[in-house]
Amino acid sequence: MRLPGIQRALLGKLIGLIEELYAESAGFLDTPETTQSWYNRGYANGMIASLEALGYGELVDERVRRDPPDVIAGFETFEWGQAYRHGWETGERETCEVVPAAPRHD
Repeated sequence: MRLPGIQRALLGKLIGLIEELYAESAGFLDTPETTQSWYNRGYANGMIASLEALGYGELVDERVRRDPPDVIAGFETFEWGQAYRHGWETGERETCEVVPAAPRHD
């Protein structure tokens, strides 16, 4: 995907943040008492969802092994599941606020 340098740099930084959040929250499913890890993982996955919707999914896939869409199935109503969902919504929204849609090549 051909992108202007500044846009490629922004996407590189955002994907780097996703990688950091994934590393920091590794094993989050085994530690429901650490809601911050759940929030961080949700934030990263919200960012991924936003980047996918904006047309940058292939750039994410080059660097990140994504969680399955149902990664928190069964935990949605618990405090830690709600922290994940809040993080997801925030990550999705904030990413859309700073990243333009990918250029179309028709």
